[in-house]
Amino acid sequence: MGLLLKVLHFIFFLYFLTHIPITILVDAMAVIPKSYYPQQVRECALTMAGGGLTNPWGDHEIPLPFYGGITIFQIPIMGGITKSNFKGSEN
Repeated sequence: MGLLLKVLHFIFFLYFLTHIPITILVDAMAVIPKSYYPQQVRECALTMAGGGLTNPWGDHEIPLPFYGGITIFQIPIMGGITKSNFKGSEN
């Protein structure tokens, strides 16, 4: 059981570690000025979002505070989870 738990912690560590840059590149794009992002990243994000950042449940734009809240809370939480899973995988 101990080895299985170490492997599971390592998998979760990699999962959350890879989602920190994804959060910075995609979710923070609505908050951070577009001059900080390369043109290729902006084009890729617009292609993935289907032409724009819109609400899937309606035709109106998603409010900016929603993305700000995601960015402000998600990055520290993912950092803490990544750190705890790293410590759990080395014990």
